[in-house]
Amino acid sequence: MNSLHILGISNPSAQYLLIKLNKQFNFYCYSSTNKKKLATKVFNYSDLKNNFKNDDSIISFIPIEYLTLYLNKLNFKLSTPKSIIVCSSTSIYSKILNNSPDSKDYQKFLLGEHSLMELCLKSKKEINLVILRLSLLWGGRNDKNINLIYQLLKKYRIFPLSNQANGIRFPMHHSYLAATILNIIKKPINSGIYSLQGPEPIPYKKMVKLIQDRVPNKSFLILFPKNFLVILIKFFILIRIKKCISVLMMIYRQNYDLDFSKKNHVPFENLPNKDQEYNFEDLIKIIY
Repeated sequence: MNSLHILGISNPSAQYLLIKLNKQFNFYCYSSTNKKKLATKVFNYSDLKNNFKNDDSIISFIPIEYLTLYLNKLNFKLSTPKSIIVCSSTSIYSKILNNSPDSKDYQKFLLGEHSLMELCLKSKKEINLVILRLSLLWGGRNDKNINLIYQLLKKYRIFPLSNQANGIRFPMHHSYLAATILNIIKKPINSGIYSLQGPEPIPYKKMVKLIQDRVPNKSFLILFPKNFLVILIKFFILIRIKKCISVLMMIYRQNYDLDFSKKNHVPFENLPNKDQEYNFEDLIKIIY
């Protein structure tokens, strides 16, 4: 039986996948963090070369820009992956391809994808490469989406909103990503770049208010008129303060729908069932 090699096992999505894999598959886990905290045997990335056998598969939760560095250490002439499933970001659509003023901050995703595709094309044996561009992944204490909003409201008691902020979002919990990857392992899909977002649409303002309701102290939403945002963005572009541009663009994008269901989304038959386990409002109450 061929093995799965899970890179970045300390990632919350990888932890959920580990639970779902159970004893169905033979797998190896890799991490660079404190391995004593993880409830399974964990190898260093340097062990990948020794553990890997021909036609094994790789599931990667590490930043995509680093994956090629590890795969380059494998001798593809002797042991070629049968498949690789890797996580990228829909920021490529919403920021890079839209020529957003802060697009340079997200070039790493596109460059990571390109280097990975180049590596696979050099292989004499075909590799099934599945790149998942993820949207609004959340559920870990270090996530830069939902938890960031929660921490800002908790620490500073304010959060900036566009005065409309009615753009639709599809928050995706780590458990949903894990369930989708498990389905792809069981029922493989063709090589390609796929979008993956959460199962339910929610307006940005409603999403923030649901988070705000879980903050123990009283907090406030600071509203910015759209025209004022445009003036501020142009000003900070002129004086080249990247951090301010990034924050203002985050507020500005709250007005726009980020629905990637028509961007070659993962096939419906590979998605988890829409049950209570993935309901955003319920999960918020459990986690916070």
